[in-house]
Amino acid sequence: MAENKYENILLNEVKLYWTWLQEPRQMDDGKHKFVAEIGNLTSEQANALHEVGISVRDGKEQKTPQPEKGLFIGSKSVKQPKVVDASAKRLDGEDIPKIGNGTLANVMIRPYEWGPISGRSGVSAGLNGVQILDLVELTESESGEMFTPVDKYKAPEVEVGGKGPF
Repeated sequence: MAENKYENILLNEVKLYWTWLQEPRQMDDGKHKFVAEIGNLTSEQANALHEVGISVRDGKEQKTPQPEKGLFIGSKSVKQPKVVDASAKRLDGEDIPKIGNGTLANVMIRPYEWGPISGRSGVSAGLNGVQILDLVELTESESGEMFTPVDKYKAPEVEVGGKGPF
C-alpha cells in the first residue's frame, strides 16, 4: 500500500449527519464502513479541505436541498474511529451513543488518495476520530418502528380480510 502523504486535519465544532460509529454500515459496494457526513464547515475549513483535493459540497445545492448541512463532506473508514466525549474520555462498544443528525463534534480526518476506479480517482476523507461535544441522540421507539402510539386518538376499527373499496 502506498504511503499516505497527507497529515491529519482537525475540524472543530462541526455538525454530524448520517453517522455510523457503533458499527459499520454496509455501503453500495457491499463493503462495511464507519461513516459520517461532516457539516456546517466554516469557509476556512472548507478551503483547507479543498486545498488537499477533498470535494466540499453545499447542502443548498443538493438534488434534494439540505441547507441545514451548510458546507459538508463525507468521511469513512474500514476501521472503527476513536470516539471520545467532551472531556476526552474514550467511548467503546455500547458506550458509543447512537449519534443523531446535528450532533456537535470535533472530527479528525485524514485525506487519502483513491483510484483509478472506472477511470476516476481523487482524494477522500478518512474518518479517524470523533469528539462528541453536544449529542443529539438518535432515537427509535422500543419496537424499532417509525411511529409511537398517540393516546389521544383512537385507531380505526378495521375488519381483517373484509371487503373494501380496493
